[in-house]
Amino acid sequence: MKGVEVMGIMQLRKALGQRIDAAFFHGEPTVIKNEKKDEPRAALIPYDWLVELYERRKRDANSEPPAS
Repeated sequence: MKGVEVMGIMQLRKALGQRIDAAFFHGEPTVIKNEKKDEPRAALIPYDWLVELYERRKRDANSEPPAS
């Protein structure tokens, strides 16, 4: 993802506090990758984003028409 910090787990361990502050204060997500396979595994995002995601999913689930 362009413009998003991507870090391996070992790298993130050294910068965890910094990346948490970046998420909280600046809305900057961090993609956490598997260093051996060089593939994304998780993301560190601002808590507000997580709350919004869950609220949106709940609204979407409630707005689906009943199954026939």
